[in-house]
Amino acid sequence: MDGEELLRMKPREIKRLHLIRQALEEKISQKQAAEVAGLSPRQMRRLMKRVEAETGAFCIGAGASPRTGGLRTRPSRRC
Repeated sequence: MDGEELLRMKPREIKRLHLIRQALEEKISQKQAAEVAGLSPRQMRRLMKRVEAETGAFCIGAGASPRTGGLRTRPSRRC
């Protein structure tokens, strides 16, 4: 893979990223995406802004871990 980096994503992260991209493309509303993802509309806006700024080049975590802050750009040291 020339110049590409593989990132591992959990199924929930993949679902959230898919919902965020649909909301950014205005296929679904921001409120609908937040409800399906189990997030508040404010959290969805924050994640949408972040994905838009970074062009989706990172994984979106649950955001609950203070160690990752919702971003996991490096593989785990436990692997």
